[in-house]
Amino acid sequence: MRFIRKSPAQPPAGVRLEDVREALEGARSGQVVLGLGETDGAMMLDLDFAHTLLVGDTGSGTSGLMRSVLGQVLAHGAEVVVLDRTARQSWAKAHVDVTHAGRIDEIHAELVRLGKELERRENVAASDILTARRVVVAIDHRAGLAEALQARWTERRSWGEPQVSPAVEALAALEWASPMLGLHMVAATNSGSSLAATTREAYGVRIVSGRVGTQAWPVFTGGLSRPLAATSRTPGRFWAVRGATTAPLSALYLSEVEALHLPAALLLADAGKWGAA
Repeated sequence: MRFIRKSPAQPPAGVRLEDVREALEGARSGQVVLGLGETDGAMMLDLDFAHTLLVGDTGSGTSGLMRSVLGQVLAHGAEVVVLDRTARQSWAKAHVDVTHAGRIDEIHAELVRLGKELERRENVAASDILTARRVVVAIDHRAGLAEALQARWTERRSWGEPQVSPAVEALAALEWASPMLGLHMVAATNSGSSLAATTREAYGVRIVSGRVGTQAWPVFTGGLSRPLAATSRTPGRFWAVRGATTAPLSALYLSEVEALHLPAALLLADAGKWGAA
């Protein structure tokens, strides 16, 4: 991810497709545009660097930012698996390259499948990984997911089956796996969630809403001091955190239509016809 190290001025609000069109067109596979930084330059996220956690409460813009990320990786030809208990990403069902799981049984089955794919990739040659299709796993509400999976497994498991849900084990393995294997996790959670420290630490990049309070801020930033300009009630205002570095971000907002048809939207934007009556 590219950070801009200057004074913590607030980036512009309301970033739309036309504001970052050139960056979207120039992004390579594995790169996504998060939005605009403090100097109006596009802030890029490299999916091969680390898994990404979006932190914010209802109305902060985390679901919209996740949609913008997923729309871009779909445009790059990735397979996307959406684990969506809240149905906030139901738009993605319309895309042929998306597997959408909303019920806990569906989520269980997808995680077990992905866990097997992770094992396969861990045991093949590096050259095979380079040619493997990129898979992005999106979890729109990470908090409580492992507990819900375990409760369902405990309720249904047969005698002789392991006590720990295989989906819970697969989820942990996926979160701690190297993104270089081509399996990338993008999860969202609310700031009041009780995510275990080991889960938070699995996500090397955190995109933290400006609405997150002073008590939750150090929890999700690894104990970093809160910038003076961190607080913002405006939806879509975030801070990108990687290691000990923070940078203000105004998140890109793609509509559902734009996320589903981003290449076409970019072509129309180039022709000056996007949004025309």
